[in-house]
Amino acid sequence: MLLKNDTDVVILDRLQHAAFGYFLDFVNPENGLIADTSLPDAPSSIAATGFGLSAYPVGVERGWMSRQDAAARTLVTLRFFAESPAKPQQGRHRLQRALLPLSRHENGLADMAQRAFADRHALLIAGMMTAAAYFNQDNEAETEIRSHVDMLYARANWAWALDGKGAFWLGWKPRTGFLPYRWESYSEAIILYTLALASPSYPIGRDSYDAFAEKFDWMTVKDKPFLYAGPLFIHLFSHAWIDFRGIHDAAVAHHDTDYFRKHPSRH
Repeated sequence: MLLKNDTDVVILDRLQHAAFGYFLDFVNPENGLIADTSLPDAPSSIAATGFGLSAYPVGVERGWMSRQDAAARTLVTLRFFAESPAKPQQGRHRLQRALLPLSRHENGLADMAQRAFADRHALLIAGMMTAAAYFNQDNEAETEIRSHVDMLYARANWAWALDGKGAFWLGWKPRTGFLPYRWESYSEAIILYTLALASPSYPIGRDSYDAFAEKFDWMTVKDKPFLYAGPLFIHLFSHAWIDFRGIHDAAVAHHDTDYFRKHPSRH
């Protein structure tokens, strides 16, 4: 963003501070889960929770909260997930291989009818890993943060969501199983594939990533190919965690670009 004067900087700072406040105003202090929206009685969302875990370090660096407060809030969230069973219990789910995306805000229990989306699971894990990278001091709280994140990342069974073939299934329902669509073509799921490829315990193979990338949509504008995806969030979510500048895979290298520019370089 090009800021023209000091007034622009002040306005931008005010907007950023207000946006950060969402994660403080709509968190359940008992379990660290963050509401999916600001509407009354909105369920919590593991995607929103992942963004919240990533926002706390930003709040510390911007002077909006203390490091101790951020670490304490992070630990509440991580302890909830670390202590949640990984299998169904008494007709309801807390965690189920791929985590359920929406849950009751007051206790974290998700209704059986909810869908599980692997990409939202990835947003949660990305937030956890941000916390582990930031809270690197040698004290009891921050050591515990890193320990929980290591365990939770290792526990995530990414390979299960492939069902043994091709790209990731889009989602899963407890009663009916996998949805009849897959994470194929450029989307916010690039963070999902990145985390799954690097998994220390349940990694996916390159063939799964290739199945995702081979269906990218390219549009030609003024005789130049552009990587296409409609909704703006597709171009924002994964980029919140990964600096894509100069990173090339076969899909984008063929068009002389990367995931930061998404269009051919000028020579």
